[in-house]
Amino acid sequence: ASGQWKGRAVQVSHLQRQLKELKEQAKQSGTSIIEDIDVASPRSGSRPAAAQGRSPARTNATQAADRRREEFDRFQDEAERLRSEGVELKRKRDGLKSRNSALESQLRDVK
Repeated sequence: ASGQWKGRAVQVSHLQRQLKELKEQAKQSGTSIIEDIDVASPRSGSRPAAAQGRSPARTNATQAADRRREEFDRFQDEAERLRSEGVELKRKRDGLKSRNSALESQLRDVK
């Protein structure tokens, strides 16, 4: 069950990252879709940071925190991928060890 939970957490963080990227793309293209998305998202406002009265230092800190969060999400995804790859490699190693011992016993029988 814990393996499924980790998979869900990775999926949630991946979807959150996709949502953020889509919001940024919409902002850059100047579409009004971003306002609809922001209304659905309680954590972010539809006004730019300057309109909300934030100082440039606070905006920079927020951007830095967002970058760190994105980097952390990427590292989490990579760690999950490496864990699953490690499990797969251990399974293959165990199979090869088993095959090796079977071949060794057949070799002993032939001698």
